[in-house]
Amino acid sequence: MSPAGQSVDVSLHGDSLEAWEAWVASLQGSEWLLAWAMRLNRAAVMVSLPFWLIAQLISIPLTFISILAFGHLFLPFHWLVVRPLTYLVVWTSEMWTAAPASRPVLLLMGPLFVAVAMIMISLIPDMNADIRDSRRFLCELWPLSQRRLRWIAERGSGRAAS
Repeated sequence: MSPAGQSVDVSLHGDSLEAWEAWVASLQGSEWLLAWAMRLNRAAVMVSLPFWLIAQLISIPLTFISILAFGHLFLPFHWLVVRPLTYLVVWTSEMWTAAPASRPVLLLMGPLFVAVAMIMISLIPDMNADIRDSRRFLCELWPLSQRRLRWIAERGSGRAAS
């Protein structure tokens, strides 16, 4: 998702956050099933919360094992589990926008994908905590994940340059 060594930030700050929230509020009133999808996704995140918190606790000793293996031990799990699940969440959020007829199916499947992705992202150690947090945050934003990435690409995050 980002070149090595770069910080990833999918959160918004200041005016950019306020503009995003106003835009999302207007979308909820006009876009078919969006408000329902956001509610169901929030419920899926809340229901899965204990599981991904437990997974995060389990990942602590796994992280030490990964450090001893120079960070390569869990690399196959990133390529075979974490990345595909993250891309699935982002892809379904893109499908939400591109294919409105698929929304009833996505309304049922999307929150399930999000819950599984949140658990797996939390379980498998990542040497870059910013990327792990960004992946989880994109899951929490479903079905607006892809639009959030586009928003930041077009308008910036509102974060002051450091």
